[in-house]
Amino acid sequence: MIRSAVRYLVSPLATLAAALLLGGCSSAQLVETVTVFSDGNCANTKAGITERSLPELRTLRRSRLLPPPDDAPLEPQDELPDLENTRIYVFSKGQQPTPGYGLALEQTSLDDATLTVRFNWQSPPADAVLAQVLTHPCIAIGIPVTGAEVLVAADQKGEFARLEL
Repeated sequence: MIRSAVRYLVSPLATLAAALLLGGCSSAQLVETVTVFSDGNCANTKAGITERSLPELRTLRRSRLLPPPDDAPLEPQDELPDLENTRIYVFSKGQQPTPGYGLALEQTSLDDATLTVRFNWQSPPADAVLAQVLTHPCIAIGIPVTGAEVLVAADQKGEFARLEL
């Protein structure tokens, strides 16, 4: 009886101590990023991370019924990053069975040689009545050049994509 009581007491204490030690050792710094656009249907985007140019981003937006003309600026045009010092990456979790899915940027951090972009994965309510149409939600993020070697995408459930830079 005493042995099981000690086990239940030591386990939470060990977990707390490990969290404090590991949390205190983190040297991650926040990185300012720009959401270039977020869309619920990015023309056949595959799951993962891809680097794209501004003209390539236009092809993702062609999934609309009335696409913008080739000379129309991407929105929000006043927030487009300085492309000399910024790379644009498209993040996607691939094909989804209905509308209502998407990624919302939470934060970006740099820890050693790993750049981690954290998202909030949004999905429709379980009782929602939605059209059964395949969608390809994605988000395009402008990230400053940091010298990182690995780009990681994570959501509430953990890492979902990785790209060697």
